[in-house]
Amino acid sequence: MVMTRSISGLCPSMPALEEFRQIGEVIGSLKALMVFQDDIQINQKQCCLLVDMLKCAYKTIAETMKQNLRFEEKNIKWKILENPLRELLRVFKEAEQYIKQSLENKDFWAKAIVLYKNTDCVEFHIHNLLSCVPIVIEAIEIAGEISGSDHDEIQKKRFIYSMKYQKECKDPRIFQWKFGEQYMVSQKFCERVCSVWNEDKWILQNKIREKKNLGACTLTKHEKRLADLLLKNLNEMEMEME
Repeated sequence: MVMTRSISGLCPSMPALEEFRQIGEVIGSLKALMVFQDDIQINQKQCCLLVDMLKCAYKTIAETMKQNLRFEEKNIKWKILENPLRELLRVFKEAEQYIKQSLENKDFWAKAIVLYKNTDCVEFHIHNLLSCVPIVIEAIEIAGEISGSDHDEIQKKRFIYSMKYQKECKDPRIFQWKFGEQYMVSQKFCERVCSVWNEDKWILQNKIREKKNLGACTLTKHEKRLADLLLKNLNEMEMEME
């Protein structure tokens, strides 16, 4: 209890650290929520990908801060981090809300109708995360350039940071190989982003067919019409993509 009070007491005078701490709280919340990931009825694969990328982003930023910043300089040289971390915190909280809504145990058919074409996970939440993380990393590196008092060390840092802006790194494949993990554009994540929506669509089709077959005698006429409509629309979407 004493430790909690002392940490929270420090935070008002160091907004960047407070924002980073709150991002950590969101990660803890997401880990707890995803214990029940099997209860996500619609778009489970997309939710899992989003959480994996959020955890990767937090780990990357934490490691970048650890390598580049000095805690004792938090009130002097961390000012540049405040706005980027505040924006990142907003992105994390919006993603957390998306996961919470996905876990809500509402009527399956209502959720299916609303979400079967929904692409918010990739086109909104993951897009915002990928847009925000490079800005945070750059801010940390700028703060890191002036961290400490050793002139030679500062010059070495500037040289290392400049490497990712060299001409050869303009080639997407080279950038992905060198910095893919840090910027969450690794081959693994890129493949998942490209495939996850189709995977969820296929899972939803199978769920609807299963409910339709097993519940032939128990489904209402309205539910049967919804099942037929959803399968028809999902099949048409699949044909359009071929």
